Amino acid sequence: MAVFNAIKVLAPGLKDGEITAYIDEHAEDYDQLHDELEAELQRSAFFRRAASRWTSLVETYAPRGKAKTEQEKIQQQALNDTLEKMKKSL
Repeated sequence: MAVFNAIKVLAPGLKDGEITAYIDEHAEDYDQLHDELEAELQRSAFFRRAASRWTSLVETYAPRGKAKTEQEKIQQQALNDTLEKMKKSL
């Protein structure tokens, strides 16, 4: 599904059936297709714009303060780690 959505974003003029047919034709090279699409999305302005918006929203609205439970600590740490990695990738 991720490959389908990536193609839909990168080639908005294609119909769903065309995308499905393309994926089916390249099923044996699926890993290579996935890697190429991932690289293209990372280079695209769409990905950068979406990632920048996400980091901005997380920085603004993420819960702050001391976590009360172990689960909250884990969630806050995971969110902080993800945010830092996203910032570095931009």
